[in-house]
Parts: sequence; structure tokens; C-alpha cells
Amino acid sequence: MGAMAQQLRDAGHLTMSLWVAEDNIPARRFYAALGGQIVARRNAKRASWFIAEVAYGWTDLARLLPGR
Repeated sequence: MGAMAQQLRDAGHLTMSLWVAEDNIPARRFYAALGGQIVARRNAKRASWFIAEVAYGWTDLARLLPGR
């Protein structure tokens, strides 16, 4: 995540968000531990079925940079 945050910052981005399956509890704990906040929810269609997803967002990528 730190390397990705650095690449996004280098490209001029200050914020980011990502989608994760709502029932993927280990990933959700990981993103929350990194300071991600739930910013949206959706039911995304995948082929012939739907999956509940949540979006985690960061308003300051500097907090994810290595060494912070």
C-alpha cells in the first residue's frame, strides 16, 4: 500500500479509494488499520451473480507513505 500510495502521489493524486468484497473481513480489517474509511457500498454484478462491496477511501495519501 505504501508503494502504491507513493506512485499515486508521484502522479499528482492526493486521495484514493478501492472496492473490496463486504464479506472479506481480513482485507477490510487491513484497510481499516491503514486508516481507510468506508465511503460507499454497492451490489456489483459479476457474470450472472451479485456481490456486496464496500469502498474504502483515504483523504491524505501521505499517511500511507513508507516511514510515516
